[in-house]
Amino acid sequence: MIQTCLLYFDSIKMDTSGSFQQFPSNLATHGFDVKYPIHFASSPGRMDVLGGIADYSGSRVIQMPIESHTSAYVQRKWKSKKPGGGTITLTSISNAGRRTKRHAKIPMCTFFVNNRETLLKKYENLNSAFSQDNKWCAYIIGPILVCAKENNIQLSIKDNFVICITSSVPEGKGVSSSAAVEIASSMAFLSLLGLSLRTNKVRKHVPLYSFFAENTIVGVPCGMMDHLACFYGKLKHLTPFTCSLPPLMGKVQEFSEKNLRLWGIDSTVRHFNGGSNYAHVRAAAFMGRHIIMKESLLSRTLETLCSINRVYNSEQFNKLHEFIEMNLPEAITGNEFIEIYGYDHGDEITLPISRESVYYIRASVDLALREDVRVRKFEQILHRDLVQMDGYALGVLLRDSHTSYSRCSMGSPTTEILINLLDIPHIFGARISGGGCGGLVICLTNDSEEAEEVVKEAVKKFSALQNLGAGQVRLFKGSSDGANISELLFHFL
Repeated sequence: MIQTCLLYFDSIKMDTSGSFQQFPSNLATHGFDVKYPIHFASSPGRMDVLGGIADYSGSRVIQMPIESHTSAYVQRKWKSKKPGGGTITLTSISNAGRRTKRHAKIPMCTFFVNNRETLLKKYENLNSAFSQDNKWCAYIIGPILVCAKENNIQLSIKDNFVICITSSVPEGKGVSSSAAVEIASSMAFLSLLGLSLRTNKVRKHVPLYSFFAENTIVGVPCGMMDHLACFYGKLKHLTPFTCSLPPLMGKVQEFSEKNLRLWGIDSTVRHFNGGSNYAHVRAAAFMGRHIIMKESLLSRTLETLCSINRVYNSEQFNKLHEFIEMNLPEAITGNEFIEIYGYDHGDEITLPISRESVYYIRASVDLALREDVRVRKFEQILHRDLVQMDGYALGVLLRDSHTSYSRCSMGSPTTEILINLLDIPHIFGARISGGGCGGLVICLTNDSEEAEEVVKEAVKKFSALQNLGAGQVRLFKGSSDGANISELLFHFL
C-alpha cells in the first residue's frame, strides 16, 4: 500500500495498521532537523506477469505488486538567507541484498533558469542538471520537479530539502525499483505540500508524473506500466490494465483463490531499460506502426499499435496480424527508414533514429500485437472457475511470450538456462519478464508444497550451474498493496 504520513520527532507513537519499512533511527546523520515535520510515503515494486514488454504500444498487461517496498522521507527546512544558497540533501539506503548507501547534496539553483529565484528550467533542460555521478538522484528529484511544475507549485532557489530513501526493492532485477522510488518520492512531496489528500485529482496523476520524469528527466525509455502497477496494485491480486492515456483499469483478480502461485526468480543478470536491445525493439515497433499508416495497410489511424486488436474482432485479427507481417519489412536500417519515411517514427523517447542500426520491424510488431492478445486470453481464463488444465493453458501463454522475446533478442544465455530448468512437471510455464535482457524470470505453479519444492530445487540447480552461493538467487513469492487502497494518514504526536 502506498502510504503517506506526517512525522514529528517528539514522542513517537504509531498507528500500526498497514505495513511499511522501519523509520530510520539516526535521522540527524541524514540531515533532518527536529524543528520541522517529515513526510513519508512508501511504494512496492512489481512483478510483470504478462504483457509488460509491449506497454509502450498500448498493450493490455497483468501485474502483481511484490512484498518489497521503497520508502521516501522528505523534509522542508528553513529558507536560506543567502541568494541561491538552498540545497537538496539526499541519502539512499538499499537493504536489498548487500546494504549500500549513497549520498549527495545538490544546490537548488541547479534546477532554475539563470539563478532566477522561482523559475524552474524546462523539462528538456532538467535532464542535463544531473551529472553521471549523481544520475541516481534524478529518479528521486525528477518526479518532485514534475509534481511542482504540473501543479504550479512555486519552489525557490532558497529552499532547503532533506530526502532519505530506504528500499528493499533490488535494483536491476526487473521488479521496477525505479518506479517504486519515483512514486514514493512524488507521494511524500505532495504530502509535504498538503496536496496528497485533496480528493483524487492530484493523487491519480502520480503514476503519470513519475512515468514522465523517468523518460524526460532521467532520460531512460520506459512505458507507463511499471508506475501504474506499483500504484494501483492490491495484495494477493493480479491487476490488469491497458496502457493508454488515460489507462483503462480492469477488474482485479484474487489470485490466491485460484490455487495458483506465481514465482519471480532473479536471473542474476542485471536488467536496464536504457540498454540498446529494449530501445531498438521499442523503436522498431513504432517504425512498424508508422509504416502501417503511411503505406495505408489499414484504413484506420492507429492511436497505438495495439489498438489494432481493439478495432477488429477476434476472428479478424489473426488474419490481420498475418497480413501486416507479410507487408512489413523483416528488417530495415535506420538510414533506409529515414530516406523513405522521414526522421520521426512517432516516439520521442527513442529518437533520434540511429542511421547505422538495423531495426527488426516484423518481429517487434508481432511481439506487441500478440502479447496484447495473450494477456487478454490469460485474463479470460482467470475469470473461470479454474481446473488443472487451465493452469497448463496459462503456462502455454507464458511460454509463447518467452518465445516472442527470444525472437527479438530480448533474452540472455543465463535466463535461457533458468527457463530450461523450469520446464519440468508441476511448473505450468515460465517466461522472462519486463524489459527482458536479464532481470526476473516468472514461473507459474499450483499452490502446493510439492510445487514449491520443485521450484526451489530448480533454483538450487541454477545456482550450482552459475557457481552461486546459497541465497544469492533471490526468490520473489510474496505480495502487498499498491495505491488503490484509500490513503492512510499517520500522525506521530
